[in-house]
Amino acid sequence: MLRYNTQLKPLPLPEYGRNIQSMVDHCLTIEDRDERNRCARSIIASMGNLFPELRTTDGCNPKLWDHIAIMSDFQLDIDYPCEVVHKDNLASKPAPVEYANYKFRYRHYGSCLERMIQRAAEMEPGEERDRLVLYLANHMKKQMLAVNKDGVDDSRIFKDLAELSHGAIRLSTDTVRLHEFREAPQPTNGKKKKKKLTHQPNRQPFCRMIQRDELEQIGAFLKPHGIKGEIAMEMFEDVELSELSCIVLDMDGIFVPFFIESVRPKGPGRMLVTIDGVNSDTEAAAMAGAEVYALRNELPETEDSEDGFYLSDLTGYTVIDASNGVQIGTVTDYDDSTDNVVLILQSAADSSETIYLPAAEPFFEDIIPDTKTVIMNLPEGLY
Repeated sequence: MLRYNTQLKPLPLPEYGRNIQSMVDHCLTIEDRDERNRCARSIIASMGNLFPELRTTDGCNPKLWDHIAIMSDFQLDIDYPCEVVHKDNLASKPAPVEYANYKFRYRHYGSCLERMIQRAAEMEPGEERDRLVLYLANHMKKQMLAVNKDGVDDSRIFKDLAELSHGAIRLSTDTVRLHEFREAPQPTNGKKKKKKLTHQPNRQPFCRMIQRDELEQIGAFLKPHGIKGEIAMEMFEDVELSELSCIVLDMDGIFVPFFIESVRPKGPGRMLVTIDGVNSDTEAAAMAGAEVYALRNELPETEDSEDGFYLSDLTGYTVIDASNGVQIGTVTDYDDSTDNVVLILQSAADSSETIYLPAAEPFFEDIIPDTKTVIMNLPEGLY
């Protein structure tokens, strides 16, 4: 008569199966200790075959020996090659982890931000406190935008700031304006049909040399795609290529304009571009690696250009600390790969040292093109 598993003895470790459990039960009946040790090692080898990740060359994996002890209900009297778990320890529980019972009013701000506001409220009035309060208010606005995509009024932030500081910090929309954050564009996924341009704005031949200061780099060509002249382009800026009159390539130090025939997406941050007059992969290969520029007067206004300057314009400018007049260094580049854009400087004190400064609008006090100087208000200890 067949017997169902539900009628059999429950398995302590079902993952090994009933055959291994039967081997362990048989090992318990062996009276000779040496024979029992050999039998136990054979069982360990079989267990290792079932789970190769637990198998070791010397057959001394503590986990396997723990398991054979558990399967024998700790009745197997053998010479264990290592310390095994005790029966009393199987039911033991770790000590509970105590969490700080801190109650905060608004979850989207978080407890850390509330503590920083309380700390700012306790500071003596002055320039340092004002800067900290402005940073906190901007960060509160960013946190609020994460849960309110439709936009946040500065007055709402100032009201919450006054509430969290118990009235110690009060800001007014008449005197303070917070930073305007914008959501980063979402990458386009999936295949789309090739986008043919229905209009070619200002397709007029250039009758003059294009100068570098008229351009802003928006990407770089990578390699040909297919055999019909398409070329992959890595995008550095969120620009609608179909709206540009042309793109400009740096061809051996000469800026040459080209007209775009078609554009289609190719994964996050990349586009497939067809250039007028480029009809084969050989012609497209000649453009591989070229830097791609756009005319600045055709680019949409961005945060770093609203005052007439792009961050790339600041290359070669000398940065001076407004608080003490100390020359910090010379701008060599900038990094806008994250939301926190930074200027990269060569230190004035040590030319081998690189300094990174935040390129947020509140830090800039003045930009003087005549002397190629940037005056910045920076917190103490930032450089």
